[in-house]
Amino acid sequence: MPTCNSRVDMNTMMGFLLVTLAMGLLCGASDTGGCFPVEHACKVLRRHWRHPQLPQRNQLPPMPVSSCPEFKLQSSSGISNRSLSPWRYRIDVDKTRYPEEIAMAECLCAGCVIDGKENREYNSFPVSQAMLVVRKKECSEKGRYSFKTEMIQVPVACTCLNPKSA
Repeated sequence: MPTCNSRVDMNTMMGFLLVTLAMGLLCGASDTGGCFPVEHACKVLRRHWRHPQLPQRNQLPPMPVSSCPEFKLQSSSGISNRSLSPWRYRIDVDKTRYPEEIAMAECLCAGCVIDGKENREYNSFPVSQAMLVVRKKECSEKGRYSFKTEMIQVPVACTCLNPKSA
């Protein structure tokens, strides 16, 4: 399946409106039945699409730690390493989605790091941000695709919470 890569830009309502309009034009063409060559759609998306400012693969902080027991609070490093609820990023890849690559936060600890140790009396919890993406689906005519917008939740960080009380 052909792909369409992009760098994320700042999210603005105007960007959402423009892409919705652009996708409406793409999906509403009657002579093609709403199916387009992926290159045409990519050109429209690159011109009009705006995303929330999420880290890109080359902007991710180095994260040698992959679990809470390995974690050591690092006061001189990035926010994800200084938090009471440390996290790392993983790149989620979906070839049917635009953008294809999205950095997603994963909490390293079930509890929170208090006084240098994990305290399970508290909970680490992912903080999510809504993100508008475009899904592509292959049409019956080879090399053509239909497109639709979809709102997804993207975990962007982790925070420390008091546990829910009964």
